[in-house]
Amino acid sequence: MRTRPSLFASKLVARALLVLALSAPVASLAAQDSSRVMPPAAERIPYISSVAFNPVLGIPYDIASVEFESAVASGVTLGGTASYTHGNGWAAGVSNPSRRIWKTVEMEAHYYPGEVVLRGASFGLGLGYTSFRYDTTIGASTHAMMSAPTIGVLANYNYLVGERQRFLVGVGVGGKRILATDDKRAPLALPRAYLTTRLVLGLAF
Repeated sequence: MRTRPSLFASKLVARALLVLALSAPVASLAAQDSSRVMPPAAERIPYISSVAFNPVLGIPYDIASVEFESAVASGVTLGGTASYTHGNGWAAGVSNPSRRIWKTVEMEAHYYPGEVVLRGASFGLGLGYTSFRYDTTIGASTHAMMSAPTIGVLANYNYLVGERQRFLVGVGVGGKRILATDDKRAPLALPRAYLTTRLVLGLAF
């Protein structure tokens, strides 16, 4: 009479062990699937705005610029740039005794593919207004001035360095189109479009 309960209990234990053995791989697979479905945590964006200027070219040459940029959406910033370029000879040709002065203000929109603003590569568009002045002493001294809107494309790269990664080093290239007719650009020997460069130091906040 005592052997039946013992046999019954042993069968229950065997069935329980079998269920546990079968359920363990299923639980492991479910955990792996859930880890694949869950997206990685978004990277924290430490700073959303920056101000920078160009001290490098401004020391040996009469070139200066200041820019401001701030985030408006994920990976997207809006900002503005003001620049001043004064070239004697080298800007208009070494053999040409002339002087060029360009003053520009521009609004810009940038997109960061990495979705972290102010860091890494960005591509943008700019809409500005530039005042051009061209003086030359070839033959007779002449002086010409013109102001016109400009539109441009930008490709920049920012490095955030330092202990708190707040110090910004920015480089970039771009192209601008002068929205003026050939007749207006001819007295100043202005091309239809020209290349731009960017080298700035700044602070993110």
